[in-house]
Amino acid sequence: MALTIHFDGLCLPKNPGGVATYGFVAKRGAKLIHEEGGLAAPPYTPQATNNVAEYTGVLKALEWALAQGFENEKLIVRGDSELVIKQLKGEYKVKSPSIVGLFTRVRDLAAKFSSISFGWVPREENKDADAMTNRAYAEFGARKKSDRRREDESARIRRGFSIEIETPAAASDAFRALTHPTMPKGKVESSLPPNILILNHDDGSTSLLSVIRLSNGARIRCEHSRPAGDENEVSLRSAEPECHAPLLGLQSRLETRAP
Repeated sequence: MALTIHFDGLCLPKNPGGVATYGFVAKRGAKLIHEEGGLAAPPYTPQATNNVAEYTGVLKALEWALAQGFENEKLIVRGDSELVIKQLKGEYKVKSPSIVGLFTRVRDLAAKFSSISFGWVPREENKDADAMTNRAYAEFGARKKSDRRREDESARIRRGFSIEIETPAAASDAFRALTHPTMPKGKVESSLPPNILILNHDDGSTSLLSVIRLSNGARIRCEHSRPAGDENEVSLRSAEPECHAPLLGLQSRLETRAP
């Protein structure tokens, strides 16, 4: 059965010069083989563009496929960027200096596969790759925010904690469950279904809730942090059970519903 790869890229909040991230998902039939996302270029630089992000998605996907020894298998590469697909198929010329190098590297890697084809798909058929791209963007934003608040490692430890649970439920079901009334309340700062939910609480603390898809279910991680400069250990100790108990309850409800 052919290996199908969907890729995507974005550059936000502006293009060019924003945060460029890529994502790709590899499947054999309906079975997920691999998913990945990350930064496509240094953030807030002229090199950060949407097209660079899209090409980086293809490049990273082909590098991964070669590393896995899939060069002799039938490979189908799909994306929702008409420009990138038509350039890789030779229907459009590559004129932008910012992507000439990436285009050349992709074509060189593509030549290493015994059977490879590129095809355009509408955005709604590229949702999995789009989700990885958005997840990478959200994680960059969360790291940046966390870095601004971190004076040193010991202060970070005093100000925050993280809790993880695993469930046999699907990642999409786990994400929807994060809005259950028993979960900690907060104002939604950012929501990127089905992976990231960031909540700001009335006391100034922040919870980053992330859902990671596993082969047999999903992992939910809650990273809770106090405001910068707030080292009130009493508040932190009281916040941990307030997050831990609802997550355990959520885990129990999801296990009950899972097939």
